[in-house]
Amino acid sequence: MITFHKETKMADVIYSNHLLLPVINRFGIYMGFQDKTVEQVCGESGTDILFFLEILNTYNNEKYFPQEKLSAFSLSSIVNYLRKTHIYYLSFLVPQMEERLERMKTEEFADNLAVLRSFYTKYKQEIKSHIREEEEKVFPYVLDLELMQQSKMPIDEFKHKYVNYSIYISNDEHSEIDDKLLDLKNLIIKYLPANYDLNASIAFVNSLFHFDQDLQNHARIEEKILYPKVRQLEITLL
Repeated sequence: MITFHKETKMADVIYSNHLLLPVINRFGIYMGFQDKTVEQVCGESGTDILFFLEILNTYNNEKYFPQEKLSAFSLSSIVNYLRKTHIYYLSFLVPQMEERLERMKTEEFADNLAVLRSFYTKYKQEIKSHIREEEEKVFPYVLDLELMQQSKMPIDEFKHKYVNYSIYISNDEHSEIDDKLLDLKNLIIKYLPANYDLNASIAFVNSLFHFDQDLQNHARIEEKILYPKVRQLEITLL
């Protein structure tokens, strides 16, 4: 598997793995790279090239996970990236899956689609609930903890704001989301009746697998980098 470096041409990154384009977009970097290298593109966009490359290589190769390098980056850098990932899920991937599911509708498949739609709706609600939990509770706590570490927030103010609160370890929640996504994939792959739209169903399954892969990388960054880093700060500061 290729490992990207600062000298790699940005266009070659996409030629190597087009699924990385949404990851690149999360950094505010868009197509029109010409023959510029990763270093040049990051320099022009004001992107931290070291953080960019570690995230890019993590998503490109599931065996590549530089825990120590990623742990060296600020909590705000990690949270900012995770928040942009949430925006991508809610504004693009989730609506895309829903639109592709609706395209499977045929007169003969109406009853089966109703079952799938109901299952998918419950799954979508769980995804949104999980993201809302992180956006409204976890991430503000993490960012304020970093401010306290930097002596930009008094410890008394922090403790008053977060009484009896500590980092919410969502391993179980991630597992529940993973299980429900697997159930949804199984429902389609194993038990779909014959009266469905072939092209639409393939597009829907592709969306599910793409979302699953992105979620796995997202969860690894949270569980292996963000949460341990926060737990260590809690021990040190609180």
